[in-house]
Amino acid sequence: MSEVRDPASLPICVVLDCNEWIRLKWLGSAVGLTFISAMQSDPTISMAIPEVLESELNKHRAETARALLDRLHNVIDEINVVGGDITLGGVITTTEEEIDVAIRERLSAIRKQVLYPEMDVGETRRALQRVNAETAPNGHKNQQMKDSLLWEACLSLSAVYRVFFVTGDTGFYTNRDIRKGLAANLAAETPVQEGRLRVFSSLEEAVPAFAPKIAVDRGELASVGGRDLIAARAQEAFRRSPVATDLHPAIALRGVVPQYLRTEVPHVFAVSFSAFFLINNGIEDRPHGDAVVVGQCRLDAREASIDAVTLEVIHWTLSNPGGGMGKVREVLDVAL
Repeated sequence: MSEVRDPASLPICVVLDCNEWIRLKWLGSAVGLTFISAMQSDPTISMAIPEVLESELNKHRAETARALLDRLHNVIDEINVVGGDITLGGVITTTEEEIDVAIRERLSAIRKQVLYPEMDVGETRRALQRVNAETAPNGHKNQQMKDSLLWEACLSLSAVYRVFFVTGDTGFYTNRDIRKGLAANLAAETPVQEGRLRVFSSLEEAVPAFAPKIAVDRGELASVGGRDLIAARAQEAFRRSPVATDLHPAIALRGVVPQYLRTEVPHVFAVSFSAFFLINNGIEDRPHGDAVVVGQCRLDAREASIDAVTLEVIHWTLSNPGGGMGKVREVLDVAL
């Protein structure tokens, strides 16, 4: 019988699912850059990009570059039309390839800490068994071979590392609900039971677990006024929201819940936040309810200022004309 190793004695390895790379702007957001800084300060931390994940990242990175460039061309075209001058917006020389390379280069500072494990036959066979059994991350008539392969890769890594797997993919969670925790069959896996494989729904949740020195108590920054600064910028989300454009809602702030992480600069913090708003409170004959704006920013406690604001999602909960409440998750993908 093999001896069970103490997870604390194992080196740390982080695996970010594709959805997390995209949410963190390919690690260019405030939280993403803080993660890179944390790895630089602790060379014993590794990040793994298993083969199945690498191929997915390559696909989505190219799509991101294409989409960004398309948006830039659209803005330039709009400027030219509005200004009545086809040269007013200037000439775009940036290419999709240059954007793709720039994203890749973000890992250059931690290149020696990045692992690229290849798939093996055993992982493929076990992943196929999960697909056929329709167990998480699969479901009934919901085959997820890539997710199954990624989970098997994490299990393999857990034989050598203490693995922190970060995914917002609901297929890994009970009843596809992140709030209910890891799906029962995955939670019963031996590496999970022994603490060699832990799963988090966001990097903000995971970082304090493997790099506790950069976690910050909220009370430490209570006097800076960061919540007011965040609330003001969070309201920008409604001006960029198609849902809000249709509703023309009256908005009232309920509060802001920030989560802070230390950066390499002592007075600068990466912030992940949720800003809560009342919608049409007390107004008759209009949909009413709540909205939560989720985003990230960087807070300079010395200057009492924020920048690098990224507004990710608005979670709407609004009354229906026929009664009851309806929920809408609106992805913004807006960087200010």
